[in-house]
Amino acid sequence: MRFVYDAPAKISSKTLSPNDCLHTGPNIIQRLQSMLLAFRLHKIAFTADIEKAFLQIELNTQGRDATRFLWLKDVDKSANNPEKVIVYRFCRVLFGTAPSSYLLNATIQHHLVKQDDWISQDVQRSIYMDNVLTGVETLSEALEYYTSSRNCFQKAGMNLRQWTSNSPALNRLAHDDRVYTEPELKHKHRYSLTFINKTDQGNQQHRKSLQKISIKLILKSLRPVGVCGTSHSKSQDNAGTMETQPNRNKELPDSFKENWIKWLNELQSLTTLEIPRQYFNTVASEVQLHVFCDSS
Repeated sequence: MRFVYDAPAKISSKTLSPNDCLHTGPNIIQRLQSMLLAFRLHKIAFTADIEKAFLQIELNTQGRDATRFLWLKDVDKSANNPEKVIVYRFCRVLFGTAPSSYLLNATIQHHLVKQDDWISQDVQRSIYMDNVLTGVETLSEALEYYTSSRNCFQKAGMNLRQWTSNSPALNRLAHDDRVYTEPELKHKHRYSLTFINKTDQGNQQHRKSLQKISIKLILKSLRPVGVCGTSHSKSQDNAGTMETQPNRNKELPDSFKENWIKWLNELQSLTTLEIPRQYFNTVASEVQLHVFCDSS
């Protein structure tokens, strides 16, 4: 059983919450977008998790008064008697307080910097809170990464577990060490990004969402031909802009009817779309990302 502190809670609007009295610290969490993009570069991908990461970090004694809480000696008896209540303090970093994420990440980074090799440097870029998401190009590198990273965290008093990979050899090693976890991915062996259309399985809400997106695109394309142009219903806001309502009684042009029917048929035939996780089949000497934008 682990506590989750409601640290933002206040007794009233005029009182302070525990988080109001605690220093948050700088945000040193890695950008998740960068990690997900980098995750698609490697031939061998793997993930891992630090077991009960917050509870592995001890609080300084002088800071523990901020984590006091009340505990009933007997929940079946009245709590009005002070003798029935015990005051405890947390000795470890707890869930729910403002500085908890900083304390966790600062401690992890401290131990990774001490090891100072290519694996610890990669973990620094590839860890989000207590989850590692990364990969390598060869099996030998994967096995070295597994052993070295686990040793590094063990020195910090942490257990890097719940390993899973698209490499059967790495999975077997983690399974033998009892730190393997069965992935919940449907296509775990292929490790692809999968989008499944559930509209033919009675998921009406999903169907409506897809229809709304596509209908907006189709309506946008109809504006130049006047089908969604200015009609008898107009409204003007405070800024003076004009909003028009589509003329729903106007007949669709034949070309748009064909596109509409084609889209409906494609929606029914779409079942599963898979995108390979790995960007490139071979190791690239240089990778460039080109972005195009419009100043408007």
